[in-house]
Amino acid sequence: MAVIEEAREGEENLDKYFEGVEKLVKLDANTDLEQLEEFFKDSDDDEGVVDGPTEAEQIMLKEDIAKFKEGVKKEREKYQPTAAEKIFAVAKSIILRALAFYLIMWLFKRNSTPGGIPRGGGVPHVDDFEDVKEDLATPAPELAFTVDEL
Repeated sequence: MAVIEEAREGEENLDKYFEGVEKLVKLDANTDLEQLEEFFKDSDDDEGVVDGPTEAEQIMLKEDIAKFKEGVKKEREKYQPTAAEKIFAVAKSIILRALAFYLIMWLFKRNSTPGGIPRGGGVPHVDDFEDVKEDLATPAPELAFTVDEL
């Protein structure tokens, strides 16, 4: 019931809003197609309506664009690095590249010695086998003929 009462109150308010309207079509059985076309016709056909900006508005627009571009240029200049900052950035870049190059070369140089050879470069001590009584070499078999006989 509350919805119906609000709708009735809304109808009274709608009549107040549509009192001074230029175009108004009431749809009923007698409404022609021409009346509907006239209602939906664009209001651009009215005289005195200018499509684009006026000359004064164009001048103001050009001035605003010029001011905007000038402001953008000033903001960009704020964030440009100074000469000292540029030099510092170049020096930092060179130092970091040199450190990276040194690290890579150190990694390659570290594993350049073959395994088994100590860093001192000396050869490990080998025991002499002269005092060993048994002969480590296998004796050659005695040949039945000599070289002259051949």
